[in-house]
Amino acid sequence: MLYLFHNRNFFLMLITFTLMTSVASAQQAVGAKYGTRDPQTCLSQKEPTKGALTPQQATKYLTCGVESESRGLLYLMQDVKVEIGKGTPYRDLASIHRPGNADTDGLVYQLRGSYKTYQCAPLQQKAPYQEANAGKNCILYSEPKATGSCFRDNFGEWVCKWGFASDRGISGQPPPAK
Repeated sequence: MLYLFHNRNFFLMLITFTLMTSVASAQQAVGAKYGTRDPQTCLSQKEPTKGALTPQQATKYLTCGVESESRGLLYLMQDVKVEIGKGTPYRDLASIHRPGNADTDGLVYQLRGSYKTYQCAPLQQKAPYQEANAGKNCILYSEPKATGSCFRDNFGEWVCKWGFASDRGISGQPPPAK
């Protein structure tokens, strides 16, 4: 019976690992059809478990929150610069500034910085082996004075978001480098 229990646990662990790997790789190899790199994915957004996050962690979580393929377009983030302000207790924030899914006992960290976002369409074929829109298939949005916040949700995961870009975007731009 002990042998079956260990095999069952091993089997469940193997399934969990396989599912986590497939989620992480689901966005892999998608960049090629847009002429760019693959989107960044985050398997976990729980670090750090205590205290404030670093600018590098905030950058990673901001990027993972944006980068994906959706409705036939690829969204990528580039040149992210982040400064993290002192944490404010959730309960001290005005109700309009309280994130809906934040841990009410936690802190909300104000962000400022800059970033670029790319919205890319798939490469189209003009004639056999010729790419009609290669190097001009993206809209580039720049936000030099971005603001946002990071906080832990009720599951202990970090959520980081920028406000909306004020830039209207420039079409016909190349995608970010691979």
